[in-house]
Amino acid sequence: RQTPSAAVVRVAVALPLRSHRREWRDKAEMETPYYPPIDPKHFFALALALSLAGFFLMALFFTYETRAGASRTILKELPLAVLSSICLGGGTLFLMLWSGLYI
Repeated sequence: RQTPSAAVVRVAVALPLRSHRREWRDKAEMETPYYPPIDPKHFFALALALSLAGFFLMALFFTYETRAGASRTILKELPLAVLSSICLGGGTLFLMLWSGLYI
């Protein structure tokens, strides 16, 4: 058997929670859904294209390093290295996104 004061406390605590849930549900219905800038069905194609471009640029970089000898300059090495690393990083990112590992 409950005392009347215990019943009043229980109702007073439960009412704010219910109104908070209702406000949250109303907010969720009013918000617009999130659409990613790149459609997930294109993740594999992007991973493949960026990885292949990165490997091609990496091969150019290595052949330049082995054939140039003493005439190497940083102005030729740096663009190849930067573009190769950006392409390989993007390819790795889209490969992980395609496989379901959202980082």
